[in-house]
Amino acid sequence: MIHNPDASSTVLIECLVIASKLWTLYLVYQLNFTLPPCREKNFRPISRAAYCITLSIFALENLCKLVTTSTQVAFKFYTVQSTAPQPLTIIILMLMIINGTLYNSFLQFFWQKLFRGDKDILEVSKKNFTNSLGIREYTQNDDAV
Repeated sequence: MIHNPDASSTVLIECLVIASKLWTLYLVYQLNFTLPPCREKNFRPISRAAYCITLSIFALENLCKLVTTSTQVAFKFYTVQSTAPQPLTIIILMLMIINGTLYNSFLQFFWQKLFRGDKDILEVSKKNFTNSLGIREYTQNDDAV
């Protein structure tokens, strides 16, 4: 096996990317329960501006990552051979799609938090899901048994 000096830096970069996603997930969890600064609670306008700018930067960052990942997925679809695709290529493509879905979820959260910051955004999604017709019928049928 040939020793590759760049392999250790590649592993380090991949670990930092994974850590970045975990920190963003932790940030989403914290921001979900954090109310934005407002004038009624004697916050200065600079606090509100910093809050909005920070959320805008996070939303823009995740938008750029989503567009980049979507472009990479489209290019990968284009280069996959239709006759006999390699299994590793398909797995990489699936992981890229999962990555793009994660960025899309982060983007939606930061966008909603920017404009509906006083609400528990993750709770609203859960309520809408459980109030859907199919779930309600399933839980009612399960209670009757």
